This record gives sequence, C-alpha cells and structure tokens, in this order.
Amino acid sequence: MLQETGSRGSVEVNPCEVKLPTPDSSAVAPPVAPIRLLLLSRGDTLRSSLRCRIGSLNTIMYCADFLSKEEETICVENINSLHPWEVLRSSRRKVQAWGKIVPGFANTCGHTLPPFLQSLSQLLVAEGFFPPSTPPNNVLINQYESGQGIMPHTDGPAYHPTTVVISLCSDTIMTFIPNIMTDRVGLDNADPIEAIVLRRRSILSFSDEAYTGYLHSIAEVASETVNSTKNCQVVNMEESKAFEGEIILRAKRFSLTFRHVP
Repeated sequence: MLQETGSRGSVEVNPCEVKLPTPDSSAVAPPVAPIRLLLLSRGDTLRSSLRCRIGSLNTIMYCADFLSKEEETICVENINSLHPWEVLRSSRRKVQAWGKIVPGFANTCGHTLPPFLQSLSQLLVAEGFFPPSTPPNNVLINQYESGQGIMPHTDGPAYHPTTVVISLCSDTIMTFIPNIMTDRVGLDNADPIEAIVLRRRSILSFSDEAYTGYLHSIAEVASETVNSTKNCQVVNMEESKAFEGEIILRAKRFSLTFRHVP
C-alpha cells in the first residue's frame, strides 16, 4: 500500500485517489509490476477457502480480502495505465470492456485481456470460481465516482450464467431483486430481498438462479447505511464484519466484472 510520511507519522493513501502525472509522449513509460508475482505469493493456500455461501439464494458466494492491499494497489496502477474510458450516457459511469466480443456489443478496448486481467482470470479458475471449460474471457472495468451506481439489471443470456465481481478502493452495497415478468409488474414483489456489503478487495460470485432469476443493483448515493429490514436482510454481516447502522461513505470505486462469453 502506498504511504505518505509527515510530521504526524505514516498515513495510508487510497491508490484510487493518487493523481498520476500527465504522460509525456516522448518518454518511455516504466513497466508496471506484473500482478502475477503478487497473486502467487501466498503459496498453496487457497483464498477461496475463506469464501462463504450467503443468503437464501444458494448460488451467491462472498469472500472478504480476496486481494491483499498491495495487490489492490497493483491492480489500480494497471487500470490507470490502460486506454481512455468510455463514458456511459445514461449514468455518466466510466467503463472499459476487454476480451471476447458479446454479440451485438462492441468492446471499447481490445479483444485480448491485458496481462493483469489474464492473471486474475487464471486465478479465478484455480480458485474454482470458473470451471476450466468456461474460463473468464470477458472483463468489464467500471469506475464509480461517489454517488454513482447502477440500475437493477441482469447480465443477460449472452454470457455463461456466472458473474464474478472484484471490488477495489471503496465499499458499497449491492442488492438483489426478484426478476419479474413484464405482465407481472405491479403484482409480484419488485423490492430488494437481499443486500450484500461489498468490501474493497472482496470478491462476489453469483450464478444460475441468482444470475437469471434476480436483478442486481447499486444505489446512486454518496453514503449508505447498513440496515437489515423485515423484507431485505443484509446477508453477509459476519463475513464482511459489517454492523447494523454502519455508515458507508462512498469513494471512487473500481469493479472488475469477469464473465465467460461462449
């Protein structure tokens, strides 16, 4: 983790808030440290051994501190070295799309995953989040500023029904909502039924029933309160070390969303 040292001692710096200098077109950029060296530094211990099945849906898994602080910093350095972002008109959220093309959609960056995303993809297979037969070959990088979110949606039939999300730099809360048919709008419950605290450096995976039968979303707020209600439970309080009434102040957040395009 980056450190600033002053008269009051050492203070941790959020890598997302570090301002990078404007590139000099005449200078040769120094190579970014390969994340593979960090991902293999834990020996034979499986990170996924700490993941837990959470909530009433049997296909949602969560693991806190999947990445170390140093690995998070390396990820952010790699992200900041990539191509310019595309700004979505609907939400003003910035995105980069990498990997195999989804039919009907154009990738904003490239068909080949950058090395650090390749390493993370290999790690997800090794940890059992994806089977070797359908490894992640499509990665969406989202940049959320404080107050930005994403409307309720499903990832759709273009992907194998598994989504894995790695969160960087800031905490947030994701909710799951029953995916009701158009002719049932107003008749069936369309409110969130489960909420998940996504800590920075954590990993979330959802598949099958949770992928196809439910919408997921992140509220467009600058702060939010961890609060279980009768109809919507926060299902990973223990795993995320959250507590009732905790206030999450949103900072800039990156999410890495891994999927497989057949």
